[in-house]
Amino acid sequence: MAQENEAQGPLAVPGAGEVMGLGGLLRGWRAAAGSRLGRTKPLSQVEVALRAGISDRRYRQYEKGAVPGPDTVDRLARALLLGPDERQALFYYAGGVAPSAPATSLGDTPARRSLELLLTLQMPRPAYISDASWNIAATNKAMADWFPWVLEPGANLMRWALLHRDARVQLSGWDGHARSYLAMLRMALAQRKNDLALTSLLRELLEDPDCRRMWNESPQVASHRDGDRFRLLIPRFHDQPLEVVSHVLVPASYPDLRFVVITWLDDDPDLVSSQSHAEPEASVDGYPLEPSTPSALPPDLADTEAVGLYMTRLRSSLPEAEADATAELDAQMEALERSLELARRLRRQIPNS
Repeated sequence: MAQENEAQGPLAVPGAGEVMGLGGLLRGWRAAAGSRLGRTKPLSQVEVALRAGISDRRYRQYEKGAVPGPDTVDRLARALLLGPDERQALFYYAGGVAPSAPATSLGDTPARRSLELLLTLQMPRPAYISDASWNIAATNKAMADWFPWVLEPGANLMRWALLHRDARVQLSGWDGHARSYLAMLRMALAQRKNDLALTSLLRELLEDPDCRRMWNESPQVASHRDGDRFRLLIPRFHDQPLEVVSHVLVPASYPDLRFVVITWLDDDPDLVSSQSHAEPEASVDGYPLEPSTPSALPPDLADTEAVGLYMTRLRSSLPEAEADATAELDAQMEALERSLELARRLRRQIPNS
């Protein structure tokens, strides 16, 4: 008769001919842990049990197919020195629920450099990366141009959107935005009940009477704002209404991070506002620029015609009477040349189809 797991559910016993299963994985992970510790033999079942704080009899049952309960899975992962993917597989076998993602620090890794390159290639569209607590981890230049607060130390999207007075002007229909952000925070707290950063953030937000009222009014939950369409009033564009859509992506190397790109939809007939507004004085490929010092690069950095058009508009926008106009233009040219060189290198690396 099949044994029951710790939660009195059915065992996850490998089927006939199945090579691994949970038991096979645990045996393989014991061997890998021994190698990581510089040993010639796997960790013994007794040692794994001691490291996990459980009885060796109980651990042997797991290698025979019994499913560990949620109170044991994390201890097993630490005892076996599991990496992120191995941890995820263990949690799946223990009930199909992935572990709460720990906070990620973006070190100087190839994965981080790839994300930073991807941020740059979103230009002229604003893009940023935030962590599981909505702290801003990285941005491109367009994001900093639109929202200078992202460059401040400790910049946090949730804190700015819900507490900063500028957000209540720039996020048109602020109440709707606030309810969406609070719904995401409620979902995050359900996923990470003991996360001190999240609980501290919630306490801070609920000190605001508007946030407290909305929090108490509705039990709404939401995972993200991917595909949300809304209106912004950005000082950079003289507070003219700008219809945008938010695209939220999850980097595979950093599943607790969010890669967000903002695109504008002025020409979408479904989003045309009944309130008339003037077009920006200048734009490149639809990206509105300030009349004084445009900073957005053309979207296709390897397109010579697009670059020429951009530089023509850039020169015409610079004030001739200012002494620093030439220096400013030189800086823009240097940035453009670096971007062009990067685009050429990338193009050489892509094989002809």
